[in-house]
Amino acid sequence: MILPTFSRQFISVQPDLCIYYRFTNHVMWSYLSPLLDSIDIRCKSRILKFGNDLDKINSLIGRLMLKSALEENGFAADLNKLQYNEYGKPFFPGVYFSISHSGYLVTLAYSKVCELGIDCEKIVPIDMDMFNGFLSDSELSLGVQSVYQIWTRKEAALKALGIRSEEHTSELQSPNTI
Repeated sequence: MILPTFSRQFISVQPDLCIYYRFTNHVMWSYLSPLLDSIDIRCKSRILKFGNDLDKINSLIGRLMLKSALEENGFAADLNKLQYNEYGKPFFPGVYFSISHSGYLVTLAYSKVCELGIDCEKIVPIDMDMFNGFLSDSELSLGVQSVYQIWTRKEAALKALGIRSEEHTSELQSPNTI
């Protein structure tokens, strides 16, 4: 089976950092599901727990993007050899990556030189109360657009640190420089 193709963009200020992205609005779960055997059992189990096909598609596409990035950069791309830290963050020794998806967008940040994090969120109307305990009152007072910017910055920073967001989000300040 042929793997889906992925668009890739390099960030010029960091030549050792790649951002991969894929829009998934035309991808069918029935097309991708046979590829589940190419990923580790822990991730496969997590994907199959999703209730809707879009979440399954996005999660699997993220792993397949990682596989492509590893192969392109000369690493063995056996996703069954993924390791996990104490918080469940997946890693390979000597390879740094972060995957995020929301709506029909899947992103992968990849580097051989440093820890990193990426987060994307589809902007939709939200109940601001759902962020109580995760964002400060001053952050919540800034409005929906700003809340999304602050949330994604914090989430990406916590992913880079390899820790769970629900335990530390309110502790992390979100300056404009993150």
